[in-house]
Amino acid sequence: MISRFRRRFAGSHLGSVSAWPSRQNSATTAKPASLVRRVGGFTSWEHFFRVETHGDGPTIICGEATLSRILGWLDLDLQNALPSYPTHSKSIRSFSLNFRLLFRGFLETSCLVMPKPVKKTRFRHAVLVVIGALIAVGLAVIFLKTDWHERTIKVNGASRRYLWYAPEKASGKRPLLLAFHGFSGTADGMRKSSKLHELVDANQFYLAYMDGNPTWHRPVPDRPGPDVEFFDALCEELQRKYPIDSSRIYVTGMSMGGEFAIRLASIRSQRIAAVASQGMVTDGAVEAERPFPLLIIVGTEDDRVPPNFFPRVPNAFQERGHEVKVIRPDGVGHRWHVPLNGELWSFLSNHSLEQRPPTHAR
Repeated sequence: MISRFRRRFAGSHLGSVSAWPSRQNSATTAKPASLVRRVGGFTSWEHFFRVETHGDGPTIICGEATLSRILGWLDLDLQNALPSYPTHSKSIRSFSLNFRLLFRGFLETSCLVMPKPVKKTRFRHAVLVVIGALIAVGLAVIFLKTDWHERTIKVNGASRRYLWYAPEKASGKRPLLLAFHGFSGTADGMRKSSKLHELVDANQFYLAYMDGNPTWHRPVPDRPGPDVEFFDALCEELQRKYPIDSSRIYVTGMSMGGEFAIRLASIRSQRIAAVASQGMVTDGAVEAERPFPLLIIVGTEDDRVPPNFFPRVPNAFQERGHEVKVIRPDGVGHRWHVPLNGELWSFLSNHSLEQRPPTHAR
């Protein structure tokens, strides 16, 4: 469709983004006319659109700033938005690019050059084209600003939010990983800093970044709290909707989220197969009905973790029967260390509830 418009209007100012383009060979002198001279506090709309009358009918002209900003915004917003989508969302990426191309063609053809109408309806056609352009811009805003991974679930009447990622081609039952952000963080921030969703397709697992309310409440055996209820409800719903391997549910977290993951596993050890914690601060080991495998990642420059944490806390977990592995990336502070994502997943995925891991420390 776009190429047809291009051929039809070849030789005109089609596609030009120069300020107020005009026809050099036109026999009629262009007479600009403002669509609206004064509306509310605006003195003129001429800096957005204007109409020039030629021998073959009216032409709606976009100012250079208007056209270049709209098209530039589409390009920039796609660059910012698409990387946040997982690599497996090929259909979303393809639709986004095709939508931009069609919308760009719409601006360059329907908005800039209008076929010759009946003289009595020139202004009406001009208004309809402008309205169409504004609707197209609105649809683009809705599409590009929508987070297609956002989900909510009702837990005891409260709406809890999470970001959901599923592998593109999952075969059979696959593992589930739940990720918890740090204190004062968000699921969006955890997604951006950890980039765990980049592993979903290659390793064929389901992933949910969970949102605290506003952060995580420390659970105790006799009083689990709202966040444990969130975990229970989400696991049950996801297992109803997707082919999830119930023996391979894993949890991970950063800082306070890492401590919450450990304490969650201590009271849900019959549901959680293994735990990975980064930059977590805890005062000691926890009791659990089933000792669970634990990966601890703390950078050598992490000033939030007390100096006496090592080897006291890992040894305490080991003494209680947990399998413990410690990784200390050199020069890393209190943050998620993305280069270790592959090793983190390798540790978790090697465990399931159906096997009892050997107790050892590295």
